[in-house]
Amino acid sequence: MVAGRLNAAMAEFCELLVEADRAQEWLADGAPNVVQWLTARFGVEAGFGRRLTRLSHRLDSLPELFKRFAAGELSLDAVELLAEVATPETELALIEDALGGDLAAIARSTSRLKGLTAEESRMEREAEWFSTQWDLHHRKMRMAGELTGLDAQLVEDRLVEGAKKTPKNPETETYDDWNKRMADALVEVCASENGNAPVPVLTVHADLSALTEPEGDGVSELGKGTVVANETARMLACDAYVEIAIHNQSQVLGVGRKQRKVPGWLRRQVEARDHHCQFPGCGRTAFLQVHHIQHWAGGGGPTDLDNLVLLCWWHHLFIHEHRWHITRDPDRRFVFRRPDWTPYPPRPT
Repeated sequence: MVAGRLNAAMAEFCELLVEADRAQEWLADGAPNVVQWLTARFGVEAGFGRRLTRLSHRLDSLPELFKRFAAGELSLDAVELLAEVATPETELALIEDALGGDLAAIARSTSRLKGLTAEESRMEREAEWFSTQWDLHHRKMRMAGELTGLDAQLVEDRLVEGAKKTPKNPETETYDDWNKRMADALVEVCASENGNAPVPVLTVHADLSALTEPEGDGVSELGKGTVVANETARMLACDAYVEIAIHNQSQVLGVGRKQRKVPGWLRRQVEARDHHCQFPGCGRTAFLQVHHIQHWAGGGGPTDLDNLVLLCWWHHLFIHEHRWHITRDPDRRFVFRRPDWTPYPPRPT
């Protein structure tokens, strides 16, 4: 089978690549590193060259995975996914599971095994970017960017929901091209008053331990399989257009998001009291969310006025991912505290 021979050839290439890298053969050709050597010598794109180099060195410590790769049983993409999470002790079991599923199933299982910490989520979000560029006549604009995990899913779901609702073109009596409808949905979201157009419900599937033990080994993932940090799941469980499905092993304990969501009448009470984001120095009044000061998952925090505070989306995420705390002073004012519990901003001395 051609695909099997291709897999075997890639395995041999990875084996030779490790040997060449260790011998620093790239120095003889004047390359500063093995990746540039692959590009100059074999025409390998730099990004793919980095992937190959990383995979080749990982396979050097995973003999069973390399053996199956060399036999043509696993594709390069499948091997790359498995190599990210496999150890010499676990590789055999992972391989057996992989051989019975397709690439999407392998990607999902390895993503769950790999997990995502609050720190990794924060770093990925800090690397997000978005840019716009007008043409010379300032009549058209190109957009490009990169979003991660939760942010990407929220944006996609919002635009897909809008695109699905786009009616037929009255002139042609047919639906416009899907990409055109997605563009129309983006404009509609931006043009909606205060950004308050209806949004689709986002489902988060969280292991019970992911909500009650943020440092534990529980996993949280979006409905479409995107793994998110457990602290992100705890943040979403405060107040959002989100449904949390809580799992204990394979049993669903309950869909608790809708029951724990702050009802409209109570949210209005919080808004009347706080007016804006309560994080020190932030006066944002748009895209606000209600945060449980004492979290309902694990902390037993009630959904009542004294346990709720208004935060903007950014500071809500910041409080969760950076592990800050919120308390009340004797006058019932909110006191924001760093992870070491020191007040912020520092009190005057």
